[in-house]
Amino acid sequence: MDELDINGFLTRKNIGYLVDELILTSGSSKDYEFRKAIVFLDELLEIISENTIDIHQQLIWYKRYYEQKLCFISDSETQVIHQVLSSSETSDSLVAKLKDYPELIKSMGLKDVESSTWVSGLVEWIRHQIKKNISIHKSFHDDIGTVYDIQFNGQSKRLVLLADGFVINFFAKHEKGVKTEYIDPIVTMQLLGLVKLATTEKGIEPGVYRMAQRFKTDDIDLFWKALDDKSRPIEFGVAESRNE
Repeated sequence: MDELDINGFLTRKNIGYLVDELILTSGSSKDYEFRKAIVFLDELLEIISENTIDIHQQLIWYKRYYEQKLCFISDSETQVIHQVLSSSETSDSLVAKLKDYPELIKSMGLKDVESSTWVSGLVEWIRHQIKKNISIHKSFHDDIGTVYDIQFNGQSKRLVLLADGFVINFFAKHEKGVKTEYIDPIVTMQLLGLVKLATTEKGIEPGVYRMAQRFKTDDIDLFWKALDDKSRPIEFGVAESRNE
């Protein structure tokens, strides 16, 4: 999952006046499946904040956003700015490219200022546009995890990372009969159970489901075989010593 998936979430239409929620639960303790999306959301939080951000870093982010045509930078200047950012590798080349678009310079309020300030002016203009188009509030809840409340295009969105940020202790020993290297795969097994339920012909009714009744024995055997193959400790051969 990455920024394009988040973009799809932001642009999908809400049902009535309800908050559109996307709830994510990871099969790993490090949220590997959603790492790109989390980094992206934290980038946006940094941009929306009042913090000082390196101009070069902002240019890297904005170039990627315009290449991907993300929803929160969509306006009448999008195509022109994309051309400017995509064809410029240095500050000098960026200034030279901007000179080809006098109307853009005028709309950004840079017409009567020194060209040496155009790069910083462009960056600040893009940042202002993003702040105007989207707002994000990040919060942590002890009983849920991390929650991103988002306002975009007049719609309320909420993205929830279940258990994100919770402390998890791992010990190199057996705990209650289960070796702790298997904890993440066990969570993955639970997620596979949800997938199994979600792909049934009938909708999922509220209730408690015993996955032992849903999974076939062959499914479980195949899963644990793959787990055993991937998690087996390294075996070192013992060389025989011979006395000459």
